[in-house]
Amino acid sequence: MPRSSILRGIKSSVTSLFPTGSHSPARRQANAFSTNTSCLNQRARLAEELQKMQAFLPAPEVRLFDPNNVSQKFDFQNSRATSLSFLYDAMAFSFWFEREVQDLYIHAKGSFSVSVPVFSGTMEEALGHCISMALLINKIAPKIMDRNLIRVWAKLEDQYKFPHLETAEEMRNHLKCDDTLLKRVTILDLSSSDIEIIPPEVLLFPNLTQVSALNTPMTQFPQVLTAHPTLNLDNVQFEDLTFTMKTDWQETN
Repeated sequence: MPRSSILRGIKSSVTSLFPTGSHSPARRQANAFSTNTSCLNQRARLAEELQKMQAFLPAPEVRLFDPNNVSQKFDFQNSRATSLSFLYDAMAFSFWFEREVQDLYIHAKGSFSVSVPVFSGTMEEALGHCISMALLINKIAPKIMDRNLIRVWAKLEDQYKFPHLETAEEMRNHLKCDDTLLKRVTILDLSSSDIEIIPPEVLLFPNLTQVSALNTPMTQFPQVLTAHPTLNLDNVQFEDLTFTMKTDWQETN
């Protein structure tokens, strides 16, 4: 028998045992396994990045993230699952003042003017979008937190006679060694300022009872305050601009 005939026979036998078509049971099972493995790896990676983020953005979606209990959108049958769409919004809207964040958001979810869009596509794609946003925010956050701590400190100098310091590092070090200064702060008025996001150092004020952040660049509830042990969140004044934010800045700027 010619060699070519033998090879064709072997190929035919192998194909019949292990179908290679995209709709074959073996291929579907392999694809499903590959997708599940990829999703597990992505969940672990996302959990790792969110762990870093908790230090400066302890939003419930970030702080309570369970990689074993997530949904692409809000799941009415499993309300405890973290909605990846909500998580993405919580991260992005807290840093909406950064153009890079707007760029990434529009790429992932598209533009909006009235209602906030939800993720379309697969769970794997939604996880990938969340990882990309978390990586970006973790990268840019240190400088952002430094400059906003300096701005908050300026307010504290006026309101509570905090000492004048130049750098964010000096301010953090001073807060670590002056409990009397920390206890002095009860009402924090940040209104009519250029505060973009409230830094986590505000959580060090044990007697904080009220925060006002009206007329600032913030477009999202200051999520860091959700981690304060005693502050009543009903006493936080801010302007929720989520549904009036523009994502068509390319046309207006």
